[in-house]
Amino acid sequence: AMQAYQAADVLEHQFLQTVWLNLRALQGAAVEELRDLALAALLLTQPSRIDHGEPQLLSQNEGWLLLTYLELWEQMDGLEAVSGDYQKLLQLLCQRRYDARERVYLFPYVACHVIEVEFRQGHLAEALAICERALRELSQEKRLYAYGRLLEWKQRLFTALGRTEQEPQQLLHWLNVLQAQGPAQVKLLVPYMERGNVYCLNQVIRERRKLLGLSQEDAADGICDVSTLSRIENRRSSLHKKVRKSLLRRVNMSGERYDYEVISDLYEDYILRSEIGRAVLAYDAFQAIPLWEKLAEHTKREKTNLQFLSMSKAMILECLPPQHPKYLLPDCEVKLLKGSLSYTLPLNLDEIGTWRSAILSTNELLILNGLARCYKTLGKLEKAQVIAAYARNCIGSADANPIYYEDLYVRLGLQLVSIWGDCGYYLESNNLARECLRVSLEYQDSARLAMLCYNLAWNLEQQMKSVSAEVKTEMRRTALSYLQQAYAAALISNDTVGQAHIRVHCTEVYGIDMSLDSKF
Repeated sequence: AMQAYQAADVLEHQFLQTVWLNLRALQGAAVEELRDLALAALLLTQPSRIDHGEPQLLSQNEGWLLLTYLELWEQMDGLEAVSGDYQKLLQLLCQRRYDARERVYLFPYVACHVIEVEFRQGHLAEALAICERALRELSQEKRLYAYGRLLEWKQRLFTALGRTEQEPQQLLHWLNVLQAQGPAQVKLLVPYMERGNVYCLNQVIRERRKLLGLSQEDAADGICDVSTLSRIENRRSSLHKKVRKSLLRRVNMSGERYDYEVISDLYEDYILRSEIGRAVLAYDAFQAIPLWEKLAEHTKREKTNLQFLSMSKAMILECLPPQHPKYLLPDCEVKLLKGSLSYTLPLNLDEIGTWRSAILSTNELLILNGLARCYKTLGKLEKAQVIAAYARNCIGSADANPIYYEDLYVRLGLQLVSIWGDCGYYLESNNLARECLRVSLEYQDSARLAMLCYNLAWNLEQQMKSVSAEVKTEMRRTALSYLQQAYAAALISNDTVGQAHIRVHCTEVYGIDMSLDSKF
């Protein structure tokens, strides 16, 4: 397969060399050979490397290659030989040019090496500060990269400093319990993964046209002739850039980058969008509102942009305290989300059960997820289930064949887990919850682990009402274990709302005070 792959540019050559490096590592190649391969791949795009001249901005693959090179060098010559390089790399990642979200994949691993350097030199306070910063950033970004190693270091540093706290050790225990539910993976020397929505554009145009009920004549009108569109849809013709943009806009996808929420000429707008998402995730509407207003001031009035602004407004207002005059009640949120969806899918939502499974944008899927949640809150479970199931079917459609953001897959799955549980479909709900757990753990994502474990516990609690005393005792023990996992996951992801909810639930239902070291 590697021989058949035709690398067209330097990035593709680097990808090929990274694949070869991983293959040689799996085959048991000598450390020196692997180190030379890692350096050769890195030098393709970073010829000066990190220790010559001005520090560079590293891509994700370059970051992994550089760290791999240093780790292999350490295996050959010892930590002292590369301690300075580890510290330089950490300093580079701490510069303002790196947003926490951009460095989170690498920062924790580099931090572990620098912590060891500081520990060996007796700088315990400095080592602990680096460790706590790395853990804090992982919680902020809802990721699990090297989380276990950092907890081990934190406990070791506590012991060396004479501190008696055992929380890192307890948290590590429950993290290991959680991660045991994830998939067994081949550990690659240089990790890499596909992210984002990846489609053939010809397929996007065909699927979307059919979903919107457009004939080929309607879709091609003013853009190209019908025979050209037919060849495009059947993948017998590549798309000219201008034709591609026009056809994607005709089927309500945002120009060339149809999987992006906002199309803008300003890089600052992408930062604003990211900060809005982060504020919503933290339920901080008061931080998100001025950011949203700033973004709305100069965003192009295209359908997809208007849809994003409307959808994000609903998400922000929902985060307000219930007593706030602008707090969005579920029925009002339904109206706002329906309006958002109609920008790109002007279809009758009441007939969603008859819609074709097709390629949906990220925003459309998030809106459907929000509608399902609102209808569930309003007690309209059947409607909620139909909407959530349609959104999930679009992700899993064999015709669409997407590679979706793992967060979106889990978010939609979690909605269906909750709805199925409310409807009494406990087996289906539990199976999907475990599948979502595996996906989250595979992608080192901690954002929704607590909610998934909580749903598994809740399902068991409902089933306990109709079983024998002996079975009930075992189910109770399992449910409490899931609640403890949920509480640990909420601590890991700094989900204070989730922590409080789980504590209240355990007190009211079981009469116990939830803590990581509780024995049930």
